[in-house]
Amino acid sequence: MFDGLMVDAWSVRPELSVGRAELSWNIAADPSGRFAPNILSELDYRDMHFYGVGVTFARLNPVNDDLALYADGHIRNSNIHSGVSQDSDYADNNRQQEFSRSYADIANDDITELGFTLGLKSRWLDTNKDFLSFYIGREQQDVNINTSKGVVAVSSNLPVGLRFDDLDSAYDSDFAAWTLGFGAEHIYTWGVVSVRYDYHDVSFDAKARWNLRQDFEQPVSFTHNGQGQGHGLQLGYSYRLCENLTLTALWHQLHYRINRGYDQTFFTNNGNPFSYVTRLNEVTYQNQSLKLGVEYLF
Repeated sequence: MFDGLMVDAWSVRPELSVGRAELSWNIAADPSGRFAPNILSELDYRDMHFYGVGVTFARLNPVNDDLALYADGHIRNSNIHSGVSQDSDYADNNRQQEFSRSYADIANDDITELGFTLGLKSRWLDTNKDFLSFYIGREQQDVNINTSKGVVAVSSNLPVGLRFDDLDSAYDSDFAAWTLGFGAEHIYTWGVVSVRYDYHDVSFDAKARWNLRQDFEQPVSFTHNGQGQGHGLQLGYSYRLCENLTLTALWHQLHYRINRGYDQTFFTNNGNPFSYVTRLNEVTYQNQSLKLGVEYLF
């Protein structure tokens, strides 16, 4: 973070994190999305609580007393320890005539974050206590979800309450984004407070394995691809314990929306495989986390 510093240094910051994430997608009945139902299938992964570990490496290189070059790279891995999914199908537009709904548990899955940032840091407001930074970077979030212990809630041909104890379906998604952002920080006697905002230009890919659908291919039952935008907001606090050691706390919120794309489903058809392409209406992803770390300068 180098909060409140304009020194020639490297840093390493190991950290622990806890958080909550949600992911949702829905598809249309046809590639144009103009024919009923405009939402054929929808799946929500909710209340995904996770904990994880990560590390950030950073470099600050002063150009003069008021301006410095900044670079960092980070990797984090989090374990999803709880969550629930809802899978719904509709026969009419705008989520009308729901003919199928099931719930399932989410557990023992993971979120992996990789990224790097390049930036400029400068003093501002003609003081020694205020700093402004501008960033460009690359961010990737791999969200891998498995569902198990399914139960039928609404069905046109299955008894309500029927359990699928052998459910073991997977949805592995990848959000890759170029980012532009800016940040500001202020030094107080009791620590440094910082804020950072990033805009994300997002590419999205996902593949799924629906293990109980005998009419779907295995191990890839369907794929999703699309483009969208996102926003990241980070609030930080740091407290220097000594010259080279700083305690850090970061609250981070990320929101992605993929608003155009396609779904390609692969069918078995009794040994004669074929695929069908339809419209991916929307994908939304939200991630909120709190990270606690210790930064060492060298």
